[in-house]
Amino acid sequence: MSEVGRRVAAPQDRGLTGALGTVTNRQDVLGNGLARRVIGALARLSVVRRLRFALEWYSGESVVPYTRFRLQPEMLKDAIRANRSVLDRIDSWLDMDALKASVYNYGIPPALLPVLDRPVGSEPTYSDLLVTIGRALEEDLRYLEVGVSVGENLVQMIANVNQGLFVGIDLEDIHPILEREMTCEGEIRWVPGPKSRRKRMSYLRRYRVKASGSQVLYLAGDVNDELLWQQLRGHRFNLIFSDALHSPEGLRTEYLAWKENKLLDERQCTIVWDDLDRLEMRAEFHNIAIDLVRETEPSRRVASVEFYRGWVGVHEYRHVIGILVLAWEQMSMRKL
Repeated sequence: MSEVGRRVAAPQDRGLTGALGTVTNRQDVLGNGLARRVIGALARLSVVRRLRFALEWYSGESVVPYTRFRLQPEMLKDAIRANRSVLDRIDSWLDMDALKASVYNYGIPPALLPVLDRPVGSEPTYSDLLVTIGRALEEDLRYLEVGVSVGENLVQMIANVNQGLFVGIDLEDIHPILEREMTCEGEIRWVPGPKSRRKRMSYLRRYRVKASGSQVLYLAGDVNDELLWQQLRGHRFNLIFSDALHSPEGLRTEYLAWKENKLLDERQCTIVWDDLDRLEMRAEFHNIAIDLVRETEPSRRVASVEFYRGWVGVHEYRHVIGILVLAWEQMSMRKL
């Protein structure tokens, strides 16, 4: 099968359509310190000016240029079909005992509890996006998910990207619905560090997926805890999904932990951040992207802000997500 686009469109180009998606480059998105200073100043602007910036952003005429990464609709169809099949076989994600014992209700807003078990619909979700990217990687997937919640997204990744390592992190204990898909093979425990919000022992559990034999690591702990990240040293991830701390400071904390513990496979890493609805979140996304691509050739990188449904599908608003792709040309259709 043909490879995904070998380059991102040059600044003067209107776009590039490859086997996987379409990239449209307004300008080189992540260029210099001026962009960083402009973005950092936005948080100090008045409400009116911030609203104007938001309108400019979504109209495509933002003062901070960006690159678009959009999968062609037909490339998501297989993932949508496979993911809906996985969700259909799970009767309920509600485990009242687990919710009562949780720290923060597994991060589920009370308004979403009544719709948790409803069909997610046919519109693309970020789970469909992640499965499609995971299948397109040249190497076996090494996947890190920060903010697992009850595990609905992680279950779809494990079931539909068969080969690889899957690592999930959450403040909560592993959810029973997620755990029943796997067999536990071992556990490491540690006393949470002083920055942790978790009051009981933190742990790393090693699992083997019953259906595929893939390895899964689940870390129950706080992303602010340096000891948690140290457990993952030696792993380098080529796909990361961040859906835990929904604040600019939280995004920065995660990113610094990845860098300090050398968890990024910078040869071919894709990072997806959820819930960038607020201007300050998108600003921090761009700050992190600027840091990450300094040593990357412009033809090998994509940074984009897009809209996708979340893991409850049509039952809530479309999420604003940030996508950063390093080594674009190493995505291939041969595994799809």
